[in-house]
Amino acid sequence: MAIVVTLGPRSNAFFDALTKVHLTRKKPRAQVPENADLTNIKRAVDARTLVLVEGGFDSEPVEPVKGVAPPAKPEPKDEPAFKAAELESMKKAELVELAKEQEIEGYESMTKAELVEALAK
Repeated sequence: MAIVVTLGPRSNAFFDALTKVHLTRKKPRAQVPENADLTNIKRAVDARTLVLVEGGFDSEPVEPVKGVAPPAKPEPKDEPAFKAAELESMKKAELVELAKEQEIEGYESMTKAELVEALAK
């Protein structure tokens, strides 16, 4: 079973050189690569730097953490999820990741300006 972690409530960022997991406030959730060395992830969970959302260590499944939302689904299109000014300050790679999460069709071939426009809708 896959292990998914998110930043703890008082954490701003996290990077683990063993698993290459890099979390920030803009990207607070990640799946840990399978067969990775989980030493630092376990320590970060114990220290509450990270919260274990799915999966478990040593084949012990973990119950979902109370107060941690399930993976985000695209929000209704009534109100834009992002403001254009915020999006324009981001790198194209970050915009591509957001477009992928928002399930925007054709995001792979869009320019940065097109990504900003599509995400701001």
